[in-house]
Amino acid sequence: HGFVPSTNPHNRVLLFPNATEALDWYQTVVANVPFGAPGWDKEKERVRETTRKTFGTYAVDGRTGLRRRVIQDLYLREDGVASGSARMLFEEMCGDEAYASEVIARRAKELRREMEESTPAVDAALAALSQHSRELVRRYRQRKMDILSRVE
Repeated sequence: HGFVPSTNPHNRVLLFPNATEALDWYQTVVANVPFGAPGWDKEKERVRETTRKTFGTYAVDGRTGLRRRVIQDLYLREDGVASGSARMLFEEMCGDEAYASEVIARRAKELRREMEESTPAVDAALAALSQHSRELVRRYRQRKMDILSRVE
């Protein structure tokens, strides 16, 4: 004890909670294609399956109780680099590494903007807490925004 590591492997920002939300966001926000457009559902399933084979982990489905492989780690690391699963998912969907990087950067900017815009509401909600608690939350949110700023 008595030392603090220079980086914290758990200090990261979630880009998406799952592959389905990530691919739906890509389809509707990035590609600007409505749901139900021909070919998209099949392609998104191909991308999910390809990524699941490499990065899928077993988890229990809350609805059925069955174990299945899911893609969970769609995040940015502390250094602003996307997790392997997030990179592979978007590289497969985009068909191009450079464009996948642009898409990930777009998502990071979107999340940072949402955090910045929600700061007054968060501050108001925390007003009843102690100064120490408010400062902890403020620093936590700032670390997340700093990670989102590191993405190019």
